Amino acid sequence: MSLVDPVALARPAALLKMVHEPFHADSERMRALRTEILLRQVHGQPNVLAVVSPGLGEGRSLLAANLAIACAQLGEPTLLIDANLRRPMQQQLFAASGPRGVGDLATGATPQLQAVEGLPQLAVLVAGAPCRHPQELLAGSRFTEGMAVWRQRYRHI
Repeated sequence: MSLVDPVALARPAALLKMVHEPFHADSERMRALRTEILLRQVHGQPNVLAVVSPGLGEGRSLLAANLAIACAQLGEPTLLIDANLRRPMQQQLFAASGPRGVGDLATGATPQLQAVEGLPQLAVLVAGAPCRHPQELLAGSRFTEGMAVWRQRYRHI
C-alpha cells in the first residue's frame, strides 16, 4: 500500500528550520526533543508518534514536520503523515503537488507517499481529499492496514 512517488518531489518550505537553518536555536531544540524521544522508545520497534494539541494555531503541524525532518536526518526511514483531516498543513509545508492522501482512503483509493527533495529518508503522506467523518476513517480498518505496512518500512512515523 502507498508506494513513494519517485517523480513528484515535495519541497520543504522556508519556515522548516531543520532544513534551511540547521544551526538555529530552534533546530538545536528540535534535535534535543528527538533525542529525548529516542531515549524512550522500545528497542527494535518503530517509533510511532502523534503530535496533538487542544487548540488551533498552536504549531503542531510545524512541530511534526520539523521532528520528522530531524529523524530523517539521522539517516533512518521516516514517514510524516498529515492526519489532520479538518485543517491539513503538511501539503503547504512541503509544497506537495496534491497526491492522494489519507482522506482518499474513504473512497477506497490507495494513498500515495511523496519523496522530499534533499531528504532521501523522508516521505510525506498528505491529508488528501476531504472526508465527512475523519475520526471514523482514522479508526477504521483501511488506515490500520496502512499503518501495519508503514511500520514495516519506516523507523519513525
